[in-house]
Amino acid sequence: MVEPRWEVKIGSPVAATDGDYGRLQQLLVDPGQERVVGLLVRPHGWLPYHPVIVPENVIADASESEVRLNISREQVEALLEYLPDSELVMNGRNYEVEDELLFIRSGQRVLCQDEAVGWVALLLLEPGGRVKGFVLHTGPLLGRNLIVPITWVRKVDRGHVYLSVQKHDLEGLPDYGLDDALAAEVKAALWSDEILRNTDYNKILVSVEDGLVRLQGHMGTWRNKTRAEEIAYSVVGLLGVENDLVLDQDLANGVAQALGNDEHTRFVQISVGAQNGFITLNGRVDRADIREAAAAIAARVPQVRGVINTIQAPSVAIDPKEHLVWQPFIGKEVSATDMQLGQVQRVIINQRNRRVTAFVVRGNFPDPGAKDDYGSPGEKAQLERSVVIPIDAVRYATDSSVLLEVGGAEAASYRSFEPADFVSPPAGWQPPYPYRWEQVLFDGERLEKL
Repeated sequence: MVEPRWEVKIGSPVAATDGDYGRLQQLLVDPGQERVVGLLVRPHGWLPYHPVIVPENVIADASESEVRLNISREQVEALLEYLPDSELVMNGRNYEVEDELLFIRSGQRVLCQDEAVGWVALLLLEPGGRVKGFVLHTGPLLGRNLIVPITWVRKVDRGHVYLSVQKHDLEGLPDYGLDDALAAEVKAALWSDEILRNTDYNKILVSVEDGLVRLQGHMGTWRNKTRAEEIAYSVVGLLGVENDLVLDQDLANGVAQALGNDEHTRFVQISVGAQNGFITLNGRVDRADIREAAAAIAARVPQVRGVINTIQAPSVAIDPKEHLVWQPFIGKEVSATDMQLGQVQRVIINQRNRRVTAFVVRGNFPDPGAKDDYGSPGEKAQLERSVVIPIDAVRYATDSSVLLEVGGAEAASYRSFEPADFVSPPAGWQPPYPYRWEQVLFDGERLEKL
């Protein structure tokens, strides 16, 4: 399975939930577990501050351009400062930082068994901290950028990374940065197929990592699913294809089976439909609790994107917007009716129907406390914030942007994002497509009421 990857560059900005904090100085790696257990982060400022040791479990996301944490700046400041005799407690284990952990950073020289071959350019991590490998730049200017697996590393010291292979063994490694070009070729090949172009092309998400392509989404027919896989295999340079496309009919059958096996819904007539991964429940039941139970049962089927519940029950009024389902894409731009706000950071999902109820936007919002010369709210004064936007405020959402139905001032009035108000999904919970586990939160208040 092709897993998501964090790409970490030393020197990248490190942002807390409420703004920038500092820059990444080094990674602390447990060599026995081959995983990052902490970061050294140097705060912004002119004074000679000691870097703080940030545990891996507070990393929300990481890329070549930024590391995002899931705690506030105040919480980062309360973390342990790094000193030569520092001790880090992580997952119940105490680490003597200098003696037990490896310091890995960009720029370290890389040596094979026979000669020096370049230097570390990027660290490649799995969400959760496990080190997958690093990008080796062979230099000087027109050298290759190769993805080196962590299993090839035999030793690391302050200035060097020592590999267990000869220089000629590097020739078979994949190039870093080639994945984007391969993904573009696969998309072009899928588009060139007339049948897919006129049916399911827009439902297919293509991603490539280390030469392996992954196809995700929901399809109408088995023929199109296999057709997409065959076309992907035709692209030269791929190491393999993982076909994770889900058939709507298979999904509907799985939900119907789950309803038939549950004691709450076994003897009621509920019809199940599926379109593009969304399940629609229809029928009539005697009690509202059976209606709610049916939605929750459908939501427990892992590959369901969301549940549209139109089952009729006494004293239950069906929301006219029940059929309107939005899934803002992570990282995409969000605009109010009168201004651009920022980007989608996380989504809040109702566990009982797998639908997005709100999403976190990080950006510049009007400052509600600022006044102009006439005592009215200032139009130009802005604050950088993370704000929880309710899904009902969305006019439309595409795979490239989100437009709200409200202006910037009203968007700024929504509640600020406080990590303590939300909880991460349980380990092993499969989020709805197109999200990853670390991109999803549950509303803590809503969970208490369940």
